[in-house]
Amino acid sequence: MSVKEVEGVHYFDVNPNPSSGQLRVQFELETSQSYELGLYDISGKKIKTIHQGNGHQINYESDIDLKIPAGVYFVKLQTDKGILAVRKWVVL
Repeated sequence: MSVKEVEGVHYFDVNPNPSSGQLRVQFELETSQSYELGLYDISGKKIKTIHQGNGHQINYESDIDLKIPAGVYFVKLQTDKGILAVRKWVVL
């Protein structure tokens, strides 16, 4: 589900959604740049940094149990150029 579409992000997907805690994030940026993927709770509090790196086509997958309670979360993509995209992620 798209919360906000932004210029500079060609593709941004979070799945499975809903999930039991497994997370796969795929995105493509217009240009190669530094980025950070963060996990936030429904109140906007940052739970953790999921991944940081540099690139423009990213396929990040984590089978690690994130050990978070069931609920609604947001995965935020932020770049060094200020691009911000958000996807809702539901954990059962």
